[in-house]
Amino acid sequence: MEIRPLPRLMIEPLVRTALLEDLGRAGDLTTDAVIPAATRATTALVARGRGVVAGLDCAELAFTLVDPAIRFDIQLPEGSRVVPGDTIAVAHGPARGLLTAERTALNFLGHLSGVATGTARIADAIRHTKTRVTCTRKTLPGLRALQKHAVRLGGGSN
Repeated sequence: MEIRPLPRLMIEPLVRTALLEDLGRAGDLTTDAVIPAATRATTALVARGRGVVAGLDCAELAFTLVDPAIRFDIQLPEGSRVVPGDTIAVAHGPARGLLTAERTALNFLGHLSGVATGTARIADAIRHTKTRVTCTRKTLPGLRALQKHAVRLGGGSN
């Protein structure tokens, strides 16, 4: 069964809010003070543990909202099972933009991959039964659609 990505219209307000919360009015003062504006860089998002990938659309949007010149290349699609060392995505572009967006991108990727991974562990453990993993409405405010999507990526339903 193919799991369609959430529409950008649904996730963009959440990513914008997260960026505003992280950066405030001042932006990333340290990055702006230390990194020359013309510096370009490449960064890889690499799995640190076993898991299921979720949240790539949010991570990509965080990078491209901060700087549209950033290119985000997905190496392993959402729902992929990863092991430590797997490269999930690579981002290229202005170093300031990469560093400014990094925390927000990783927060979405880490949280949603955690939901998908937890779901997969349970779904795998009961696969031999007729029982299904389904999610509840016990979600974080504003994140329900993202968290339910992560449950589906992990093999659950809602």
